[in-house]
Amino acid sequence: LEAIFGSLSNEVAHLDTKMLLSEPGYFRTSFPNSTVFIDAGISIGDYEAISKPSEDMFKATHGNQPGDHKEGSKRIIKLLTGTGLVKDKEMLFERSW
Repeated sequence: LEAIFGSLSNEVAHLDTKMLLSEPGYFRTSFPNSTVFIDAGISIGDYEAISKPSEDMFKATHGNQPGDHKEGSKRIIKLLTGTGLVKDKEMLFERSW
């Protein structure tokens, strides 16, 4: 996602647009629920060291995420529209690509 964002940012730079890639972290949604990890009864031992820790982390995190996705979405919109806590503040949208 970051690579695509970086490429797009360069492509539209001449349009004087402001772009924001938001990576806010964990929010309590239904994404990492049990339907994401379906046990097909097939296991490839060579991938166990990589897949098992990720699967365990998602299962342990589900329902315990600290973020409120509705509030997070509202704050991102306020940031992009220059309202709320950022009203009348100069925002620095720095390009690092």
